[in-house]
Parts: sequence; structure tokens; C-alpha cells
Amino acid sequence: MREGKLGCKHCGDVGTLSNLESDSIGRGHRVKSEWANCEVSASGSERSKQKLSLRKKMSLHGTSETHVKITEVLNLRSENSFVKSCGKFDSSAIQTTSQCFRTAYQMVKSARPFSGFPNLITLQQENGIDMGRILHSNVTCHDIAMFIAQVMRQKLIKVIVDGDEMFCSFR
Repeated sequence: MREGKLGCKHCGDVGTLSNLESDSIGRGHRVKSEWANCEVSASGSERSKQKLSLRKKMSLHGTSETHVKITEVLNLRSENSFVKSCGKFDSSAIQTTSQCFRTAYQMVKSARPFSGFPNLITLQQENGIDMGRILHSNVTCHDIAMFIAQVMRQKLIKVIVDGDEMFCSFR
């Protein structure tokens, strides 16, 4: 309800979707603007007749083919959310990415230059390890090392801030 008039949340949501998603409603089905924009008002002069007319309008709208299709589109939209898509991410891609991260970490830990990273990746591929097809350059090795350092720094700061022990005293 808005300003004493009724509307349909589902129709309003689909009314703001992109054309691609609106096309999935189907041919011959249009979102009625009065339902999408909360512009449905009661007919009649008496309160009981107004209630009856609103009930009839809601019933007709709720069972209309367009509204049913809109509800289906919104259900599909919620089922195919980004979070669920990430949950189905290919585990082999995660494995190859973590192998590249471990290799970059080893380069930094052993104080080797980033320019040797592509050669180490090639060596691992020659030994039969699937390293994927990306994250193989010396620039990427630098970026991975900086990311790992940032995460480690954040964890260290969290331990220091959350801890009750003093780590430095001033005299």
C-alpha cells in the first residue's frame, strides 16, 4: 500500500527488471502499471462496496496468468542467485588457483625473485601438476604475494587488538 492505494510487490519488482528477464514472462503478458506502481484504488461510495471491489481486484490479479508468470520469474531469479552459483563453482578451478597461490608463497618465503615464477609453474606442469592456464606471470606472483601479505597482516592486527596481553611497555 502506498498513499491509500494498492499495488503488487511482485509486479513492481518485475517492472524494474532488465528487458532480458522481462522477456521471460512470455509473449502477450504485460505487467500492468497500476499494480506495479501502487495505483489500484477502490470503486464504490460505501466502505463495504470498496472492500468488496478491492477483494475482487486482488483475487483477479492474484490468479491472472501474468501474475503467475511473474511469480515464476521471481522464483527462478532467487534460485539462481550469485551465492548459489558460487557454491557450484568448479572445484578443479579452486585447486589450480590454490596451487598457484602456494607456489607464489613459496617464492616469497624462499626470497626468490618474482621473475622465476613462470619457470617454476612450467616445471610443475612438466611434472604433471595441473596449474591451470592463468596466474602464471611474474606480475601475478607479485599481486598474489601482496594479497597474502595483506591477509596475514590483518590476522596479526586482529590477534593484537583482540588480545588482552601487552606486547610492549613504555618506561
